[in-house]
Amino acid sequence: MENVDNRCDIKLVTHWESIKRSRGANALIARPNFKNCSIFSENFVAIHIDKLRNLLKTIFYKFFYDVIEKEYGSNASLLYTDTESPNHKDFD
Repeated sequence: MENVDNRCDIKLVTHWESIKRSRGANALIARPNFKNCSIFSENFVAIHIDKLRNLLKTIFYKFFYDVIEKEYGSNASLLYTDTESPNHKDFD
């Protein structure tokens, strides 16, 4: 079975600046989910972009373990998560 979490978007660009509705390499590299790039020539670059879902999961887990768990200790527990909504137990 394929692991869809390993997927990423690849944008092929031929210019640095954005032109009309086409984003340039500078705009894609500035995105928070930019992963890396492969330069084939001076005017042809592949920009690798992580799926936003992975970025959101990372932000959520960092918040849960760095903020919630530190504040509430053993009273905080993560029940489960899916791509739309994390579920947690109420704090007593």
